[in-house]
Amino acid sequence: MLRSPDANCYLTYPQFRAGGRLLVAEQCLAADGSTAPANGRHGASLLEYDPASGQLSGALVRLRASSVVTSLSVDASGQHVLVLDFPSSPDPGEVKPTAYALRDGRLVAVFTGAYDVAW
Repeated sequence: MLRSPDANCYLTYPQFRAGGRLLVAEQCLAADGSTAPANGRHGASLLEYDPASGQLSGALVRLRASSVVTSLSVDASGQHVLVLDFPSSPDPGEVKPTAYALRDGRLVAVFTGAYDVAW
């Protein structure tokens, strides 16, 4: 069973990548249940696991503290990753869901206003 390295975090949206690695979105919550950073950690991360051993292989990217990953998609080749970030914000006018592509260890904005991503 895969587990987050932090007790205040949970894993969602498992997707296989090239080489049999498993990509997951990790969401960390503050003690009050908000998406504020937990224990100084960012709000969301993309992590890779070895599905056979359940061991964490590494963190691919960490998102800003207000981030909530609401969708994650990997193409059929396992090479290309899309992430939908729906930032939590006290001002609804500032909330702009944004789709990102994972490129060279960083997220590159692709478009805004999406509510799901898929290859």
